[in-house]
This record gives sequence, structure tokens and C-alpha cells, in this order.
Amino acid sequence: MLVILLLYISTFTNLRNYIIFVNKPLALKIKRARKESKMSQRELGEALGVSDKAISSYESGRAVPRLNTLQKLAKITHRPVGYFTNTETENIDYSVASMLANVEKQLIEIKKLLNEATK
Repeated sequence: MLVILLLYISTFTNLRNYIIFVNKPLALKIKRARKESKMSQRELGEALGVSDKAISSYESGRAVPRLNTLQKLAKITHRPVGYFTNTETENIDYSVASMLANVEKQLIEIKKLLNEATK
């Protein structure tokens, strides 16, 4: 049972890390735009109507702002919305289907390991 729990945690951690990795280009652009606008996370959060913790999550890739928040961010930082939505890393597959396929592969590996452990 401990093996199953550890494999589940490993799969969840890998998926979480993948999501953060996928969001990194946007996160870096948000941080760069804020700093170039000479704003603190708190100031930007107040201007957008979100908390400074939300800004921190956006800048670390743990969360993605809604489209209307990105539109406000673009206006505040004097950038086109496309600055935030276009990515420079075209070789990353951002689709949910791709993420689910990766999780499915990991679950198949877990199943194989469990079958081997019970023999």
C-alpha cells in the first residue's frame, strides 16, 4: 500500500511540475512586465483587483490569470495582450490531451510495478 501511495504522489508531483513548466513563459513575461512598470506585487495586485499572493502565483507559474485579468495587465503595463499570450517556446505541447497522455503513461508504469510487486 505504501508503494502505491508513493507512486501516486510521484505522479501528482510530476504533473504539477509539468504544469508549472508549461506556464513558465507566461510567468516570466508577467514578472518582467511588472518590474519594467516599476510596480510591486502588491501594487499590481491592487490595480488588477487580486491579491499580491495571486500575483506571486502568476509569476511562479503555479496559477494562470483569467483572460480579463490578462487584458487589464496588458493595459496597466502598456503592452499588447499578445505579449502575454504568444509563447517563444513552440516545441512545448500545451494541450490537455498531451498532459493526460503523460499521466496515463505514468499510471501504466505504476500498474506494471504493482503487478510485479504482487507476484
